[in-house]
Amino acid sequence: NPEPRGARRALIARIDAASNLIDRRLSETTQGLARIAAAVDDVASRFGGAADWRRREAFASGVLPGVADLRSKLAQAAGALDAVECANEAQRSERKALLRRIEILEAELERHERASGGDVL
Repeated sequence: NPEPRGARRALIARIDAASNLIDRRLSETTQGLARIAAAVDDVASRFGGAADWRRREAFASGVLPGVADLRSKLAQAAGALDAVECANEAQRSERKALLRRIEILEAELERHERASGGDVL
């Protein structure tokens, strides 16, 4: 009977389409989280590198503006995380961890800014 076969094929096609949509969303979310993690890593390394440099050198002559720039990048990363729709628990956990890292970095930048008296790394 051709009618059940046609219905079965249509159902399989719909399942495949849904599966492809899920795979695409998982991939997009994974890529988005990776981009945001790279941005947060960049801020952490720039801040940490500047802090290391400051500890090693006599900071009297070298002024590196940048706290506001780093805070802006963190705010952009946090905003991007707010837009991410996680499809599974692993992605939700990664998103939470990134938000926590952003909060920690923001607090460190704020402490540094207060201690140094301004937008200087």
